Formats: sequence, structure tokens, C-alpha cells
Amino acid sequence: MTLMNTSQRYGKVTKFMHWLLFFIILFMLILGACLDFIPKADKSFFYTLHKSVGLTVIPLMLFWIIWTCCNKKPQFLRTMPTWEKLAATIVHQLLYVCIFLMPIIGLVMSSAADKAPNFFWLCTISLPIAKNKELAHFFAELHEIFAWVITGLLAIHILAALKHLILDKDIILQRMLPWRSRKQDSFIDD
Repeated sequence: MTLMNTSQRYGKVTKFMHWLLFFIILFMLILGACLDFIPKADKSFFYTLHKSVGLTVIPLMLFWIIWTCCNKKPQFLRTMPTWEKLAATIVHQLLYVCIFLMPIIGLVMSSAADKAPNFFWLCTISLPIAKNKELAHFFAELHEIFAWVITGLLAIHILAALKHLILDKDIILQRMLPWRSRKQDSFIDD
């Protein structure tokens, strides 16, 4: 397996970034949903962790978007209907945009609330925004909406992958797994 994608396979970098971002986003959605239920004594730690990990998503997504744009994408299977190819493209692009914007929205919200993130307890990262309760509230609402949108898009993405595995019995999911499967090898001519 190569670092770069081919017209038939995803490369090591794409697979690594896909799964890294998947687990980070899943962790962030779960942690974000639990923040209100964390005991007051522990809130500061978990908010700092949430904001710090969120800030790491910005450069990761920048790299991911550039990598995706500059790298070949494996072809859709010929057996996929046109509507499914279009839906997959739209869901992927919406996920990229939402995941990239989510931490930026969080940074604006935190800066406007005068609660700038302390990046892994090393340094404070803030935007030059004066304290503004209304702006902070607006971006807090937007942050929550984006969390639900990302959750919905992830659910669609996961269900589609499972559909390909269980119902269609094709290699769409196997192409993104970190290991090679015999089934994948039997479908692909290198």
C-alpha cells in the first residue's frame, strides 16, 4: 500500500487521516454532549481539553482538505447508482465544511464570552473580539446546531458504509479500512 491514493485504493495517509479525524470528532461530540453533566470541580479540566482538542482540528482539517484536493480519489464503483455517488459527494463535502468551521465557531464563541481557550494548558489562544454576551450566545447556539448537523452527517456516512458492506456486499468500506482484505484484493486489479 502506498502513501498516495490510486484510482482504486486509498493510500496510507488518507486512511490514517480519515480514522484519526473520525475518532477525534466522535470524542469531541461525546465530550461536548457531556460537558453540562460534569461535576463543577472537574469542569475546567474538561472544557480546556474540549477546546484544546477542538483547536487541533483546524490544522488537521486544513491538511485534510489540501490532501484531498491534491490527491487522486479512488473511483466510485460502476455498480453505484448516480444518486448514490452524488449523495456521497455532498455528504463528504458538508462534513469537511462543518468539521472545519465547528472549532472556528467555538473559538469565536469562547473569545466573545471572554473565556479564551487555554491550549493544552500551555498558552491562551484568543481572537481580538471584545466581550459580547449576545455574540457569544449566538455562536454558542451555532456551535450546538453544527454539533447536531455533524452528528447527522456522520450517521448518514456510517449507515451508507454499512449498507455497502452488508446489503451491497461491495468493497466501499474495505477500501478505507486500515488493513487489506482478501475481498478487496479480489475486486481490484493493481
